[in-house]
Amino acid sequence: MQPKTKADFAEQVDYNTEFPIYARHHALSEFNFQVVPHWHPDLEFLRVTDGEMTVFVNGHHLQIQAGDGIFINTGRMNYSYTAVNTVAEFTAVIFNMRLFADATLATQEIFMRHFSTTTQDYILLNHEIPWQNDILQKIVTVYESIETNSPFGMLAQIATLTDTIMPYLVPDTSIVDSRLQQTLWDMVMYIHENYSEDLRVDDIALYANTSRTQAFALFRQMLSISPNDYLNKVRLNNALNALR
Repeated sequence: MQPKTKADFAEQVDYNTEFPIYARHHALSEFNFQVVPHWHPDLEFLRVTDGEMTVFVNGHHLQIQAGDGIFINTGRMNYSYTAVNTVAEFTAVIFNMRLFADATLATQEIFMRHFSTTTQDYILLNHEIPWQNDILQKIVTVYESIETNSPFGMLAQIATLTDTIMPYLVPDTSIVDSRLQQTLWDMVMYIHENYSEDLRVDDIALYANTSRTQAFALFRQMLSISPNDYLNKVRLNNALNALR
């Protein structure tokens, strides 16, 4: 089952507990081998446990092997997929910063400094790098104890996970206007919902209230691919999925 999303692609995260914490294990086959594009204001930690998968984050296609993972910063458009017929399983821990950010103004300032659109979109997690492997192990711990841990025990685990990643987030100097990002995601979602139709770039651009020229520019700038090539890639992926 695909994530529930709103018109602006914001995911309505189905938290496990009364706290805004999500910790679950999935096979990518549950999502027909490709999760729909989405974003959420939460922080996301993902560990691939079997096979390999590709994670798209704000224009970057990142291949992740079993044992490794990724941290995805708040508000980033992302989705996961496999381009070949291979096993892909992963554990995801997602939580909303309001767990801590409502505490004090100082806490809010810390979170805004590290977890915002002014810092990097993601950090790849390699199990051979000690501090990154520490995070990968913490993902497993949170998932395995989500149903049995005490409320304060769970909050302590999430706080430790957050504290471990925080020092490695650095300012991102390649920030793109959020309005242009939204225009691109409008076109991306339109393609995913209508790839089986006789689509033209003019149709895609019209849906997002932009021009053909701007459509090409945004796809090239943020996805390093043309609208036509992206459409063909979506069609190919869905055709491969249909044969599985």
